[in-house]
Order: sequence, then structure tokens, then C-alpha cells
Amino acid sequence: MVYLWHPTAANMQKVEFYFGDTNLATDTFLFNELNGGKNNPVDLDIIMKFGRMKRCKSKAVVVTALKESKTLNITGEEGKEKVNRKVPFDENSAKAGVSHMERSIYAKGFGKYFLTKEP
Repeated sequence: MVYLWHPTAANMQKVEFYFGDTNLATDTFLFNELNGGKNNPVDLDIIMKFGRMKRCKSKAVVVTALKESKTLNITGEEGKEKVNRKVPFDENSAKAGVSHMERSIYAKGFGKYFLTKEP
């Protein structure tokens, strides 16, 4: 199977990660921008200044990608776009200690791997 890298999908995935439960549980800056569970829209210009987003030269490409997102909304007129989650972040889950680690597994034992010297 061949996987192709597509810049539109890559940009959408980056922004979806920033707004995801795993990141918001520890990202106080973005959490505060969203006003926590109130889910206030965040100016896309702020997101475009994030480290990995600086590589994206076109804000229009990001806007196009986010219009296809299943987890994020993009609103506002052209040039003044804002982003927020479709389902607000559950602050109570984060405060109650329900972290991404509690929803994760650690798997091992997929066979033995041996280091050998080539003859």
C-alpha cells in the first residue's frame, strides 16, 4: 500500500491535534484561548504562529483543510477566520484525572527480536 503525503490533510491534522483532548489537557495557552470548556473561537492567526504551523506558507490552504474537519469549526470572514471545537473540551474529565494515559494502552510481546552479526 502506498501512502501519499498531502499538505492539506497534514495541516488539518496539525490543527486537530492542537485542539484535541490530549493536547488541551496540558496546553494551558490554547486552553485559556478557548476559555476552557466555553469553547470560544480562537483566531487562526494565533494558530498560524505555532511552531509547526510556521512551515505552512498559505493560510488559505489551512482554511480549506479545516472546512473538511470532522472535529473543528472554522468561522469568520475571509482573513479573519476563527477555529473552535465542534464538541467542547470537557474540563471536568481533565480535572478528575481522566487523562489520555488512562485511555491508552501499552503493548509489547510481538515476537522476539534478535541482534545477529552478519557472517
